[in-house]
Amino acid sequence: MRCPIDGRELSPIEYEGALIFTCESCGGELLSGDALAHVVRTREQTFGELWPQLVQHSRPISGTPAKSLQRGIGCPICCAKMTTVNYFGSSDIFVDRCLQCHAVWLDRQELERVQALIEQWHDQAPGQLASISMKLEEARRKAVAAGESAFQGSRFSFANAIMNRLLDAA
Repeated sequence: MRCPIDGRELSPIEYEGALIFTCESCGGELLSGDALAHVVRTREQTFGELWPQLVQHSRPISGTPAKSLQRGIGCPICCAKMTTVNYFGSSDIFVDRCLQCHAVWLDRQELERVQALIEQWHDQAPGQLASISMKLEEARRKAVAAGESAFQGSRFSFANAIMNRLLDAA
């Protein structure tokens, strides 16, 4: 297989238990969608202090910029035109994916950026969940309090008022 960027031969390597193909010239990497999922689930390679450098420019962004869509590289496996997508929908990491054979092409350091971003999300999730749960509990308490204060009369007087209105209308 040849690199879709510079045409050089891709070299197979094992990375975190998955087979990937790498271009020694441009640093790009080709792997299956299943292999990418395996790599991001596996935390053999951790980035610790390094991850802020890898993800410092990744800001949540929806969609894919038009300039990225014009790239149109060919899939090294089946030669179909690959589609550029924003990894995980809003990561600001744009990868190329073949819709026919599901291969994924990542440019230099994109695989590391994806891994570091997933590591960051995984490490920050418990704190964010705790913060969200506290906000939800506060909103629930406010809703209950508002519901309790909305009507403070007895059920008998409420039912009596409805009956009187129905009789007046008749």
